[in-house]
Amino acid sequence: MHAVSSSPPPAGSWLWPAWLRALALAIILACVLVIIELVSGMSQRATLGIGKLMSFVFNRPAITALVLAMPTIHGLWNLPAGRRSDRILAVILALAVATCALRSESASARLGVAVCAIGWLLAVYWPRLTLAAVGCAFVLTFTMAPVLGVAAQNWLPSLILNCFSAMTGQARIDICGSFGEVVWVRPVAGAGFGASASMERHPVAAAVAPEHRTLLGVGHPHDMPLQAWANWDDRGGHPRPGGPASAEAAAPFAGT
Repeated sequence: MHAVSSSPPPAGSWLWPAWLRALALAIILACVLVIIELVSGMSQRATLGIGKLMSFVFNRPAITALVLAMPTIHGLWNLPAGRRSDRILAVILALAVATCALRSESASARLGVAVCAIGWLLAVYWPRLTLAAVGCAFVLTFTMAPVLGVAAQNWLPSLILNCFSAMTGQARIDICGSFGEVVWVRPVAGAGFGASASMERHPVAAAVAPEHRTLLGVGHPHDMPLQAWANWDDRGGHPRPGGPASAEAAAPFAGT
């Protein structure tokens, strides 16, 4: 008789599905709370007397939920056990995140949902081509970030720009232009981890054109790749000295 040997499962392997399910439930709960707040006109925040009673404060939570949900959905759908309940949970998570993004004021979150949906459809039929396209888009996005403000100012058709309000159109372009100059001043060394919060008082601001320095006080460039560029630190990441951004400069754009 031949001895039948079976190696034990890796230590802690049972924890991975449990963590995925817990994360999915947490994201779903967060989305439900955000949706309730948006539908009810900030009723919970008003009752508790906390935070700003403005709906744009949920823009970042909507984007965060979307970013966390994508790998979670993929993980649940492809668990080795292939349980039907896990796939149902993945579908519920996708619907909750999509609803939250579409209900929010975040155009980035809505665009993210559209890109994810299109990317998923393409990946079903052309997985390798889609993977290559996503990789190229990622590289192109970071390559363009330092010149995004200038490119939008010079080449974005006014017909498209006029579709946005002044606070989300021309203002964003101007902010990207200001932070883009910071990147060009220190493209390798960077301004330092967390520097964008007080960039208008950072030594690098002296090298930025005077007419562009004011918008360095908005706290962040409203563009994730550009923020990564501006906060780059070649010495391993350390906060630079400086307090919060100028209230006068940041007030019109806070939370956008």
